[in-house]
Amino acid sequence: MKKVIATISCLMLVTLALNAQTYYYKICSFTQGGATYTNVSGGQFITFRGAMCMETDAKGKPCGNGTLQRTIQNKDLYIGSSFWGPKTKFVFSSDRSSLKVTAPDGAVYSYQRSNAPQGVTTSSLISGGNGGSGGVYVTTPVNSSGSGAASHSSSSSGSNYKKTEHPKKCQRCLGSGVCPKCSGKGTYNNMGAGGYTRCPSCGGTGKCTMCHGKGTYGSEWY
Repeated sequence: MKKVIATISCLMLVTLALNAQTYYYKICSFTQGGATYTNVSGGQFITFRGAMCMETDAKGKPCGNGTLQRTIQNKDLYIGSSFWGPKTKFVFSSDRSSLKVTAPDGAVYSYQRSNAPQGVTTSSLISGGNGGSGGVYVTTPVNSSGSGAASHSSSSSGSNYKKTEHPKKCQRCLGSGVCPKCSGKGTYNNMGAGGYTRCPSCGGTGKCTMCHGKGTYGSEWY
């Protein structure tokens, strides 16, 4: 019986792999705190597998940020874990030609499906800023009418003011990446109830449940 179950599971995994589709989405704009930025660069590889999607490299290999599940109410809406953390929302157009990402902190990223630039093999927010692998986002706010980039001059140098997206330190583990309840041990001393047991917060992994051990959660611009 166990062999039959294992065989079925393997067949299901093979079917999902064969039906997987990977697309590259180029970022077009970014909005946070009422400001919209259009002078942006970079993009994400997104792979669809059944009712799930995830951030991957060009070959469809997951980047380790988790998965998003398609909702029953809206077949174009996926909710789950991504670079920005849990409860991220991915909304695709019906033909998957465009993508709008809503991060847990309320920031909104707009993407358009396109061919990946030459030499780009993984997602921008995964590659750690390596221009040959993914690149980084560099932005300039648009003016209030939304027509073109506004020039924000620095009072000290007179140069154009630009921002770059950086990972934000996780506020739960304070950047350590370990579970604050068990200090990364995976076990918890349940006083008076049998001694050490599996940590009820992290489930024994020892990792922070908010940032999944990365030490960063969400992003900030400066």
